[in-house]
Amino acid sequence: MLPFKVADFPEGTVLVGGAIRDILLSRLDKKLDLDFVIPDSAIAFCMELTNKISGTLVILDKKRDIARLIIDQWRIDFASRIGQTIEDDLVRRDFTINAIAVSLDDSPMLYDPTGGLRDLTNKRIKVVSENNIVDDPLRILRGIRLVSELSFGLDRSSKDLFKKYAHLLKTISKERIREEILKLVQGGNADIASSIINKNNLLGSLR
Repeated sequence: MLPFKVADFPEGTVLVGGAIRDILLSRLDKKLDLDFVIPDSAIAFCMELTNKISGTLVILDKKRDIARLIIDQWRIDFASRIGQTIEDDLVRRDFTINAIAVSLDDSPMLYDPTGGLRDLTNKRIKVVSENNIVDDPLRILRGIRLVSELSFGLDRSSKDLFKKYAHLLKTISKERIREEILKLVQGGNADIASSIINKNNLLGSLR
């Protein structure tokens, strides 16, 4: 049971990312990490909701207006929409299977501008765009981690992009890299994921 009322959310709020992916893959946990995108003022809204239900507020990124509400075992993230529409926001995300959203209104609508549903069906990890990897190179390791966790294959063009921009991982903090690697080695397909890293020398710039 959700620890809040969806009816309290601003008009235009959508559920995005991993929760939708896991629901479609029947990997739903009893306690979820949820990600919501609201039109604007995400930190202010999260603060208001946190006070209302006696949770804990964590500001994740003040500049990008992202905050987290923690209550019991739940972690609920709120981010302000990037762009004029939810489609604008989704095409800035890491992988197609994470670029799916569902509206929370009376007639829920599914948004899939990058073909994420197709890639879920084909069990494929595919980068949304080259620019999105350049913007956050940690997405290279996140993609390999998803290979490990989901036992999915890695799209060929995405692997080529990972190799092309692996040198940018040296710009990422050691803490963020360590967190992704720890998650990767805990996945059921860790051997294959580690092989991709080694064969393509994706961590070479960190040595």
